[in-house]
Amino acid sequence: MYAMKIVHKYTVFILMTIVCSLCSVITAETQSSNTQAIPSYRATTLSEQRLAKILAQQNALIEELTVDPKKYSTNERDRRLEEILELYNTYLLDNPDDVNAYILYGKYLRQIGQEVHANVMFLQANKRNPNIAVVKQQIGNYLAEQGDYALAMPYFLSAIELDPNEMIYHYQLGELLANYKEEYIRDHLISPEAFDSQMLQAFTQAVQLEPDNRDLKIRLAEAYYDLNTPKWEEALSHWESLENTSQSPLDLQIMHLHAARVLMQMNHLKEAESRLNQVYSPALEKNRRELLKEISEKQN
Repeated sequence: MYAMKIVHKYTVFILMTIVCSLCSVITAETQSSNTQAIPSYRATTLSEQRLAKILAQQNALIEELTVDPKKYSTNERDRRLEEILELYNTYLLDNPDDVNAYILYGKYLRQIGQEVHANVMFLQANKRNPNIAVVKQQIGNYLAEQGDYALAMPYFLSAIELDPNEMIYHYQLGELLANYKEEYIRDHLISPEAFDSQMLQAFTQAVQLEPDNRDLKIRLAEAYYDLNTPKWEEALSHWESLENTSQSPLDLQIMHLHAARVLMQMNHLKEAESRLNQVYSPALEKNRRELLKEISEKQN
């Protein structure tokens, strides 16, 4: 997926540009990092206190740049970012086996668009402690972004095994499978039947872990479009449930469009047309007309 493919289809993974687009990068990564806890520690030793100060300085800078992207000139901004890098480098020279430092440094490097160097840090953390879920996930992210889907999957599976109650790991496994469906099956890394089962299981587990997350429920319903063996009855059940819990007129119409598409696949053409008759938003008119055209072709 990934290098270019992910840009269009795998937005849950963190794809970053370099410092020239830092402001948007920082916002995206900060939001993502809030859901992915690193191993906690108390700053009791001098080394831990030193690392805590680096993290505090890093967070303060990121907050400044997020709140006011133009606070510093480009040169001053880059100087401050480089200063954090030097603090981490110096710290790791003195504490080469501090796993927390490698994780924190890796996350910071991703925030400023240095994914390759960040992955080196996560690999160093994994070498020293192979049982940290977020490290497995970060390495899996990098491999997926680089198009190495074969190696990426074991890392996500390991993350899930280490922390089965973390929603994001299940979700990202589902996205990995969905985005590399053709490659996994072509390379005989997974059978079509196993693909269907594992992808649905990943998204289903994500929903079960965050049952109030409507976006996850929508993603699960969308996953049925990617199955090798269609399960349209199940898909329709999901979309109808989403119709019944819609949060706005526009949201309801979007759910009608999806339900109509599934009904069309089931050859329930009259019911599909009935759903489409309830779609009136100008923003959805193109989609509505396209579905009506497909239905008309099926009728003829």
